[in-house]
Amino acid sequence: MTDRTMRSQERWSNLVAENSAAAISFTRNLSVLVALLILALPATSRAKTAPRPLSSYNWSVNASPNLATKPPPKAAVRRLMEQLEPDYGEANDETRICSFRFVDLGHDGNLTLLVSRYDGGRGGCGDVYVVDRTAGGFQQHDLSTTVYGNDNVSDVLGDIDGKTYLTLPNYRVGNECSAGYTRIYAWDGSNYSNQSDQPRFKPYYEQEIEMLKKRVPDDNPECNNRSIAMIQRDLLGAPPNTGLDDAIKLAKSSDPLRRVFAAKLLADIGTAETKPYLHALISDPNQEVADAARRAYAFGHFEQKPPPQKDFLPQIVGDQVQTYNEPVVGPWRLILPPPFNGAAVDLKADYSKWWDRFGFDSQEQCEYGAKILSKDYGQTEPYRDGKCVPASTLEKSTTRS
Repeated sequence: MTDRTMRSQERWSNLVAENSAAAISFTRNLSVLVALLILALPATSRAKTAPRPLSSYNWSVNASPNLATKPPPKAAVRRLMEQLEPDYGEANDETRICSFRFVDLGHDGNLTLLVSRYDGGRGGCGDVYVVDRTAGGFQQHDLSTTVYGNDNVSDVLGDIDGKTYLTLPNYRVGNECSAGYTRIYAWDGSNYSNQSDQPRFKPYYEQEIEMLKKRVPDDNPECNNRSIAMIQRDLLGAPPNTGLDDAIKLAKSSDPLRRVFAAKLLADIGTAETKPYLHALISDPNQEVADAARRAYAFGHFEQKPPPQKDFLPQIVGDQVQTYNEPVVGPWRLILPPPFNGAAVDLKADYSKWWDRFGFDSQEQCEYGAKILSKDYGQTEPYRDGKCVPASTLEKSTTRS
């Protein structure tokens, strides 16, 4: 091999070695750069998507612009709802927001947030949550609308005389008549209460009656008439027996479906005059009519009415909805045995330890009610072992032997 050839090979080897070293160095530098970019991307992403907490916003009605005219990102609303109910995590579909809106519901100068969330159980949107910012934090109420949930929170808002109120319209499932009227809820200084019977809303309900009268004839006119009578009795000062003539006529109908409807209508009215007509339907040859009448008769109060109760939107504390139980009234009581934790019931326990939950006008009504509740709850304890006793029995300790 010549010296020239050897020198050429040596130069080639050196060139290859130099290029290999450069390639390795470039690869290492590129790897470091890529790693730095990967590390940087999540931080950048978080900086762009992290919602500003709603607690940092000005919720005042007088802010310009305020949250009603310039709402925050949906992500910020979702984050607040997760914080209010810590059992829900962001990975849970039930924290997804269907709709939200800030509105002035007329109390303390702050706006109120209304939110409807995805409800995994029904596969759509669920209840409407009413969220207020207070000096102590956030206060949340639950507003149940229909069995189908609520896709748009604006559906539960109504403008009356230039002010915004929570309005819960009556709804109907299929051909079933669920007579009633739009309920109006407003802030009363301590809670959202049903204020439908306030005199200032009388023109609103007079207009609702006119709307019911204008519905097409095939839109269940009997159900419309039932709603009209309820508005007249409950809100416009009509006599308590308003609608009784229609109920009696339906109770004598040859159509069993109309007699079933009559039982419900008689229960709506619930005066002493309705009691014998409702009791007569219990002996109806049609089983569906008899069952409807027995249920309406059992739980109706014809002599002693329960004292009027305030209708509040239930407040949510943590993840628990606070419920309000109506007072138990009536000379006869259905009592349920302890305990209530799944253990065997103690039928020998002192009556003072039994659960006094249901009140009735008579022993007959109580016995009907006990059978209905036992059937409704599948013969499960403690309803299976409930007893009907005079209310006077519960006024003193009665130890079972």
